[in-house]
Amino acid sequence: MLDHMANPDIRNQDWKSWASAIRPFAETEQVYCKVSGLLTRASRGVGQQELHPYFDTSLEVFGVERLMYGSDWPVLLQAESLER
Repeated sequence: MLDHMANPDIRNQDWKSWASAIRPFAETEQVYCKVSGLLTRASRGVGQQELHPYFDTSLEVFGVERLMYGSDWPVLLQAESLER
């Protein structure tokens, strides 16, 4: 299980390096990816547009059957409100 989508450096918008590094993991069928903790890796107030490349890449390389979601609560509250 890749927790927190392997902790991409969203704050510095390093999507390309992360995308290259995550692809080999998807080649192993027993590896799954957990979508969680992204807001704690991003700048405060980040918008959906900045997060889309990370979600889209994870969906592309793992497919819906090998992605799972975790809320990352209450740690999420260090980065953003639960409502946002």
